[in-house]
Amino acid sequence: MTNMEIINRAENIIHDEERWRALSSSDVATISAALLIARVRECASTEANDPLTLEGLRGMDGEPVWVQSPGVPEYGRWAIVTGVDTEDGERTLYCQGDYTCRDYGKTWVAYRRPPEGDEE
Repeated sequence: MTNMEIINRAENIIHDEERWRALSSSDVATISAALLIARVRECASTEANDPLTLEGLRGMDGEPVWVQSPGVPEYGRWAIVTGVDTEDGERTLYCQGDYTCRDYGKTWVAYRRPPEGDEE
């Protein structure tokens, strides 16, 4: 199962209020663990982990990324990309859960995985 298939499956459950309420805390933990395992497997690849550009992020809707303030890993966290705004000089990354990274590239950057040495 691809990362997107796992994410889509989890989102379908989350957005179906009746199914979500029926889930036990262990079901929620299982979904979270499956997403994390899929992401860790993907991160185990040897691809470069340079900061992502807004243009690159534009094509990553629904994908998990590691977001942090440059050089401040303790403020880093995983987030799901939902959109990018570059209109009228904006440089904003939008993430699931009403998580907004304004002034992208200066106060926030995103990576495919936590930068080496910065993992949680």
